[in-house]
Amino acid sequence: MKVLLVEPFEGFKKILESLLKKFTEDIIWTKSIEETLFYLNNLEDENELPLLLITSYILPDGDAIKLFKIIRKNRKFDSIILLMCT
Repeated sequence: MKVLLVEPFEGFKKILESLLKKFTEDIIWTKSIEETLFYLNNLEDENELPLLLITSYILPDGDAIKLFKIIRKNRKFDSIILLMCT
């Protein structure tokens, strides 16, 4: 199971990562909306999409709601489960 973790703060990222590693080693880390969309839009194969996207509410270039709205506009990303941490 691939997980995309969107978290700008290194300390919180390490906590979430330690919890997630009990379930998967396939964790990708991005720090912003821009970086996340760049990653998702540049995947060569839709089979490489993460099953789960976990994001902090506050991001350097917006918030999780903005990110979710952008992701949900693209049908290619419909299979991704979105989870926001506050």
